[in-house]
Order: sequence, then C-alpha cells, then structure tokens
Amino acid sequence: MSTLAGLEWERFNERIERKVVDGERMTCTRYRFAPGGCFPLHSHDQEQLAYLIDGQVTFTLPDGDRVLAPGDVLIIAPAVPHSALAGEGGAEVLSVVTPARTGGRGIDMLDDDQEG
Repeated sequence: MSTLAGLEWERFNERIERKVVDGERMTCTRYRFAPGGCFPLHSHDQEQLAYLIDGQVTFTLPDGDRVLAPGDVLIIAPAVPHSALAGEGGAEVLSVVTPARTGGRGIDMLDDDQEG
C-alpha cells in the first residue's frame, strides 16, 4: 500500500511541490502551490480529475477559466491544453490522471518560458 502522507515533498518548480503515487492504471499527485504559484501551460494524453483541497486555483482552458474553491472538482479531457494559477493564499490540489503517467513522464509543456 502506498500513502501520500509518508512521501517527501519534491520540487516541481520554485513555487510548487508535489508528492506522486503511481498505480497500474492511474497516477495520483498532491500539489502544494505557494501563493501565486503557476503550473505552466501543458497538455497530456491522460484524462485528469483535479480536486481542490485548500485555497483557490484558477485553471485556464481553451473554453475559459475555471476558478476552484475547496471541495470543487474539475475534469479535464485528454490532450486539452491547460494551466493552473494559485490564489493569494496558495493552494493544495489532488490530481488523478488515467492512464498512469509513471514518474511524471508524459506531460507536454507548451510554454517555453516555464520549466517543470
């Protein structure tokens, strides 16, 4: 059995940390955003469910922005470009993608000015 609580936080970029657990068919990631932290524009082949644990996050999608409050869920279809920006108080997001991503691979970064 794997547990997110027992894992160390790893740095994604200077304002985002994450913990990742890979299953056979899905990947579960807990992200911790500092205030104003941004996950840059990207896409991936997986369907994604994003659940906001704490704070506020604005997801930018081709059909408009979605502002999530604690308890909100957003489903993002495969291959849809999106980014996420934390509010003033930061945020914690639980992300589940399927099929499994395995080791963070499979994310196509679309914004060359950001690194992840």
